[in-house]
Amino acid sequence: MIVWILSPSEPLPGTGQRELRSAKLSKFLVRNKVKVIWFTSTFNHQKKKFERKKSQIKNKKFKVINLLSFGYKKNFSIMRLIDHLMVGISFFIVGLFLKKPNVIVSSFPPIETSFSAFLLSKIKGSKCYLDYRDAWPETFYRSPQISKNLIYSKLLILYIKFTNFLLKFTDIITISNGFAWYLKKKTGYNVPYFNLSEKKKNINRIKFVKFYSHIVNTNNINFVFLGNYSQQKFNFKTIIDASEKIYKYNSKIKFYFFGDIKNLDSKIRKKKYKNIFFLGWLEKNSINKLISVSHVGVAPYKDLWDFNLSIPNKIAEYLSGDLPILSSLKGETAKFIKLTKCGLNYQDNTEDFFKCVKKFSKKQDYLVFKKNSAIAFKKLDDKNNIKKMAEYLLKTSFS
Repeated sequence: MIVWILSPSEPLPGTGQRELRSAKLSKFLVRNKVKVIWFTSTFNHQKKKFERKKSQIKNKKFKVINLLSFGYKKNFSIMRLIDHLMVGISFFIVGLFLKKPNVIVSSFPPIETSFSAFLLSKIKGSKCYLDYRDAWPETFYRSPQISKNLIYSKLLILYIKFTNFLLKFTDIITISNGFAWYLKKKTGYNVPYFNLSEKKKNINRIKFVKFYSHIVNTNNINFVFLGNYSQQKFNFKTIIDASEKIYKYNSKIKFYFFGDIKNLDSKIRKKKYKNIFFLGWLEKNSINKLISVSHVGVAPYKDLWDFNLSIPNKIAEYLSGDLPILSSLKGETAKFIKLTKCGLNYQDNTEDFFKCVKKFSKKQDYLVFKKNSAIAFKKLDDKNNIKKMAEYLLKTSFS
């Protein structure tokens, strides 16, 4: 049994980086005696530099192939499209000379690499699945800034047509019930979904820990954010505007936010706050320490239609450490929180945010949320979701 994983930008398993969906699927398959060939790009999307990627997994059943890449500096740029096209062509050429796989699983997007996977599956007679994780390019096409640009808007229309072709003629799996609903509207058929999930964290509770000269102490009530400070995705203004009122209510309530500091709005970065600390990126081995001294995980997303269709990785990551959730997301995440009672959803205004924070600060209410968080995580546990996804892919490839 041979499975090709085509995920050019995702971190490989066995590198010390946080493992995402494809990495978890690969490891599960290898443990179950399935040969996995992972196709990656020679360009590191996160660091924006070229490198030959390697995995520390020492197993004859796992192989990594680096595909030629062009590179790019900006995430939304013509150069990135050229890069994806080059990776797609490289994959097609390399794949032609390899033994036929039983299954090809292509992360979607990129469109270009997914199209190459579709072509190779037809040539080799293999089963091909798109793992649909993002409503690209429709997300960008809906953006007012992009739609005003004649060149980009025309190019994106072409990509949308390309996407619709792939969705019509390729098998699909996706990451949430919301995306399954969205895809059914586009394709006319039911699409199986497997939630973004996490491995249960083994947390050793400690009294305090030091990050960037700041001591995070469990004597306080610590709200934590882990992310990339993307100005397109997250809204910190509501939290900042409510911070003074929260401080007056209870000075022990603290907000510790961690991410790529260069992405943070410069106005926010320059200002000092009494109870909010915007700090730098945390490495994987430090995240468990942070969660061990934290009380609530914050997900301050903007009202983005595509994020409302899914339950982001961030939610599963917080719950994997038994942290209740404070989220602004609507749609799937709001439904999940309401159903499992693992936290609170706030309307994106200071009054509602303050009201939610106040509720978390009451011990009796907090303990109920914490207990429910441990139960809610079972729905987003790797054990269930990755296993079900692997079994589905292998079973249907022979049907």
